[in-house]
Amino acid sequence: MPSGTALAILGAMTPCPPNLPPDGFVDLATLPNVTFAIAYATPHNFTGAPVPGYAAPGAWMWHEAAVALGRVATAVERQGLGLLVWDAYRPERAATAMCAHAEQIGRHDYIADGWLAPRSAHSRGVAVDLTLTRAGVPLDMGTAFDAFVAESHHGASTPAAEANRRLLSGAMVAEGFEPYRNEWWHYRYAPSNPPPRDVPYGSCEPADAR
Repeated sequence: MPSGTALAILGAMTPCPPNLPPDGFVDLATLPNVTFAIAYATPHNFTGAPVPGYAAPGAWMWHEAAVALGRVATAVERQGLGLLVWDAYRPERAATAMCAHAEQIGRHDYIADGWLAPRSAHSRGVAVDLTLTRAGVPLDMGTAFDAFVAESHHGASTPAAEANRRLLSGAMVAEGFEPYRNEWWHYRYAPSNPPPRDVPYGSCEPADAR
């Protein structure tokens, strides 16, 4: 897979010109040794449709968090590994829409059990959902991304998957990221806490929509 500049799109979507990142944010496509599969810009996510805020695929982070993630990417490259990002900054409207979808389908547990949050660190640009790759192939982590099951908790999968999860967590924690116990793929950059934003990735969505 190409590194750094290409966003891997998982499914068809209506074309929409991308927005530029807001002030203080960095486009993760500028980082080396990082590839992308932006699930919420496609139907290939738990909602079954592109999520509001993702009319164009993208991955931004608050600049301090992006710099730290770049250090992670450099560190894992020395081990023959790469990073694959599924989601980074998440517009507030997207977090709201995800919770509304869970309520509509009767999965209140998605919120109660901490899988979804209407106020997300993603909307502050300091959280990222990602995994490790080797030769472009994701490592076995025991479950898929956004698998809302107990096996996604840290320490709840097979020995081989847990070893790979520890590789990821070791690299992320070393650069200031905190793991989330329920989701092996989710990390928050603890040293920064900027305000939440609702700037969509696609320019065809109004910037003030919720």
